[in-house]
Amino acid sequence: MRIMFGSCESLNSIELSNFDTSHVDDMGYLFNYCIYLKSIDLSTFDTRSLVQADFMFITCVSLESINLSNLNNQKLQNMSHIFYNCNSIKYLNLSTFPTYNVNNMENIFNG
Repeated sequence: MRIMFGSCESLNSIELSNFDTSHVDDMGYLFNYCIYLKSIDLSTFDTRSLVQADFMFITCVSLESINLSNLNNQKLQNMSHIFYNCNSIKYLNLSTFPTYNVNNMENIFNG
C-alpha cells in the first residue's frame, strides 16, 4: 500500500472500513500530501503484518483527527516522520498504539 493515496491533493474524506490490510507490511507515504484530508479512521485496519509506516501522513496539513485505536502493531519497526508537517492535528490518541518493537521514531511530530 506504499504511496497508495500519495499526492491525492483533492481528497478530503475517505472510507476505508472494507480494506483488507491483513497482509500489508508497508504503509509508508500512504497519505502523503493529502493536503485537504481533515480526518481519517484507521481503526478497522488489520495491521498485524505492518512493519513500515514511515512518512505515512507527511504534509497532511489539514488533518485534524486520526483514529488509530484497535491497531495491532506488534511487528511495526519504522514510523519515522509519520506525522511530519501535520500541524493541524487537534486530536490524536496513541494510548492503544503499541510501539514496543519500533526502532525508528525519528521526527514523528516534526513540522
